[in-house]
Amino acid sequence: MRRRYASVGSIVLAVLLIVIATTQVMASGSAAQSPDLAAFQSRTRFPALAPVHDSSPGSLMQSHRIEGQVDQQDADPGSDGRLVPQAVFSPDERVQITPSISTVVYLQIQGQVSRTCTGVMIGPAMVLTAAHCLHHPDFGGFASKVVAIPGSDGDASPFGVHEAQHLSVPNAWIETQSPDWDWGFLTLATPVGEETGYETIGALTTSALRSSDLFPLTIGYPSGKPAGTQWAALEERLSSVSDTELSTRLDADAGQHGSPIYGGDEFWVVGIMSRETASSNRAVRVRLAMIDHLLDSCAELGCTFSYWADPSLEPEPTATSTQTSTSTSTSTTTTTSTTSPSSTSTATQTATTTQTATSTSTSTATATSTATAVPTETPPVGPTPTPSQDSMVAFDRTWARTDKPVWETVVNRTWMWGPEPFTELLFEQYAEADGGWRTVIYYDKSRMEITSDPNVPQESPWYVTNGLLATELITGRMQVGNNAFVERDPAQVNVAGDPDDETGPTYATFLGVLDAAPAADGALLTQRIDRNGNVTTDASLEQHGAYAAYRVQVPGLDHQVASPFWAFMTSTGTIYENGDYLTAQLFENPFYATGYPITEAYWATVKVAGTYQDVLMQCFERRCLTYTPGNAPGWEVEAGNVGQHYYRWRYGVMP
Repeated sequence: MRRRYASVGSIVLAVLLIVIATTQVMASGSAAQSPDLAAFQSRTRFPALAPVHDSSPGSLMQSHRIEGQVDQQDADPGSDGRLVPQAVFSPDERVQITPSISTVVYLQIQGQVSRTCTGVMIGPAMVLTAAHCLHHPDFGGFASKVVAIPGSDGDASPFGVHEAQHLSVPNAWIETQSPDWDWGFLTLATPVGEETGYETIGALTTSALRSSDLFPLTIGYPSGKPAGTQWAALEERLSSVSDTELSTRLDADAGQHGSPIYGGDEFWVVGIMSRETASSNRAVRVRLAMIDHLLDSCAELGCTFSYWADPSLEPEPTATSTQTSTSTSTSTTTTTSTTSPSSTSTATQTATTTQTATSTSTSTATATSTATAVPTETPPVGPTPTPSQDSMVAFDRTWARTDKPVWETVVNRTWMWGPEPFTELLFEQYAEADGGWRTVIYYDKSRMEITSDPNVPQESPWYVTNGLLATELITGRMQVGNNAFVERDPAQVNVAGDPDDETGPTYATFLGVLDAAPAADGALLTQRIDRNGNVTTDASLEQHGAYAAYRVQVPGLDHQVASPFWAFMTSTGTIYENGDYLTAQLFENPFYATGYPITEAYWATVKVAGTYQDVLMQCFERRCLTYTPGNAPGWEVEAGNVGQHYYRWRYGVMP
């Protein structure tokens, strides 16, 4: 008989998690409804298992067979060799789940070091987790022993202790250690999932994942809590979504690496906890590439799993990794082809083989793909390089200096970058960069990039720069080298205010005033500009007291910086540096974030949140700043969303 151990605690879990959800919804002021968490407990955990196509097995993942018996006592849940821990954002809002959820698995792992992780049953004998929990340099490669304890509840192991038979991770993880590929799975010698049940992994659209009513939920086994105890955290929405990662403020620590993130009405597993940054925890996103890799490996190993893919998702370009499997599995594989990804079926789908004879399904749809292509402009000859995680560390450090205090509500002031990057690490063509490619990442308000100057040390603030995006948007000249440009049209995108404002200035508006004469030192700023670039004088604007505060004269440029902006650029406040909050200059150089001014400051009538108001704006090489006298203190001066605007201008769509 199939038991559902966790169903005993359905009322307790629903009450506890609804309290968390209600608190967060009230705090955010959102009208979104919290999910039916009682349904999370009562839903079926035995989704149909459907036969799928016969791929050419073993080309995308590497599998390792574990030899010998593994005892629970052999796997020390200590913290030796732990990777960067997940973050707990004060206050810790995790709640203990007891009786535990049967499909969430406590993993005890041994290699050259020991650690604990979390996994989730996605088939009768298949556990999905993070790749670094199975294969890592700390282990000397693959882990030597893995113990899986589904539904562990402290000292209780209601579904027994099971040995891992095979460990599988993407070849791309072994080759690059990129977080894009930080997922893998293990198979068990016995199909304990027939007792515990198993979850469905879901490849959702980006818009679905960004929904305000997704209510992501994670459940796992934190190393900072009593060993083997299960804890859950819930929030209203994800912080951000990229092609390969989900960013979240869900509380988690090191033992929760590999924990599932559930989301949507069907409580699909939409992500696997992977790592942290200065502002968030990150999960690898369930996507078509992951499903394709799992199908490929299961065709070799004879494993079974349940998945669903939104029919509107487009297949991703095929990866070129080469299989170098060390598996000695003798499982027999018998698979059947299914229809193409264009099928409109919304049924749950799975990969299956003769390992479990009881599997049946009427589903016929499938979706296959692999690695996501990175958009580029006229790429140079040669392969696209692999992003370095040293770059991400440098980007996070730069972000944290000014924006971590804002994120943590330590201060009340404008963002300089934005809450989260909205892309993963990307490569863009730049002639002087190593190999002709430059590592970049996009935030709402800018693009960070690693300098192309090899003589700049990594600890220098100038190791990370931000692009001359405003200059490119205004002139229409996309820079691809120190002296190389792609000629395009100036951006017809609103510099500030609502996107549907048809009267406010665009970047193209400022093309005609780049050579305007500077205002006199100390002169009150009363010039007004309209969308067509017409400049007039409005004496009533003297009431705001903005004046020409600092004149910049460098080759090719001669402009005044408006007083509100100069005060902000030279201000002192709370920053985050070397693990501490300090009081210091926001910018070590006043022009670090903005570059030099390329226009004078002009007033404009701008539609903001549906209301037209006077806004002072000035464009610099790297950004455009705005001053809105009626804004709340700390937010009168803001940086425009030039990162978003530039990405859309360059690539045509947002990621």
